[in-house]
Amino acid sequence: MKFNNYNSTHKGYLPVRVLQHNIINEFEQVVCVFTNASASAIANKGLNKEINYIINEDGQNGFKVVPPCVYVESKKIQIQETFLAYLWGISYCLYTFSNEIISGEGKVFPEKNNEINKVFKYSCSLINKYSEWDKTIIPNPEQYDEEFREDIEKVNKIFLMAFNFILCHEFSHVECGHCNTNGNISDEQRKEFEIDADKRAIELITTGQNTTSVGYGISVAIISQVFFGSKLHQNIHPDADVRIMNAFTQLELDDNDQSWLIACIGMALWSDKYSIDLFWREENSFKELFEMITKPLD
Repeated sequence: MKFNNYNSTHKGYLPVRVLQHNIINEFEQVVCVFTNASASAIANKGLNKEINYIINEDGQNGFKVVPPCVYVESKKIQIQETFLAYLWGISYCLYTFSNEIISGEGKVFPEKNNEINKVFKYSCSLINKYSEWDKTIIPNPEQYDEEFREDIEKVNKIFLMAFNFILCHEFSHVECGHCNTNGNISDEQRKEFEIDADKRAIELITTGQNTTSVGYGISVAIISQVFFGSKLHQNIHPDADVRIMNAFTQLELDDNDQSWLIACIGMALWSDKYSIDLFWREENSFKELFEMITKPLD
């Protein structure tokens, strides 16, 4: 049996379009939890209630990946169809890899199977140039066979958790007053803003939620940013490994929580993409493994 989740209410040209209603529903559920905070951000900080959703021109012509952001003047959050496609693809790769390792079928850095390779290659290509998502050969959330339904639906949930954190992060920039500085801030201050937005986003998204599930989504969201370049160090953003450590410390995750494994797999994919040698050895926990492989990169 072949599933096709598309209907005429889905706007856009990439298969991730079938999740656009889910994205809004997930974020609205979180907003309901912090209603007072959102109302205050709208009234006192100028948060625009609308979200600017940028779709591509057509199936063959579109935009390369642009991560979500908040327009400083309008205080409106912007999200983009191509970025959503990119994030779904990274979610698929990280989930599939971790599933292999947890099930005992893979190693700490297993060989990428053909499906993962196709998704990873396509997703990363969107960073530099838009191209059509070939639904006949690349796994996607719109069309798939019955045998892949369970995995696709799990990836969809991970993707939604990851993107929900990203939306809460952007919301937090407005709530914390980061958009009211007129741009007169140093790079170090920008980094502090990013750290504050992460911390506040975690507070918002964890209300009434399982921290392990939240940690999984946060790990995917942060690790998805490393594939944009061969250097972890950023001038105006905290390094990804620092963001991971801060987030998981705040969540008080167990040292063997699967969120740490996701972060390790992300680093493995990153090092493979940019031909960077990472030192791997067996450690007592996923956290210790993450610390060991990222320490030389600081």
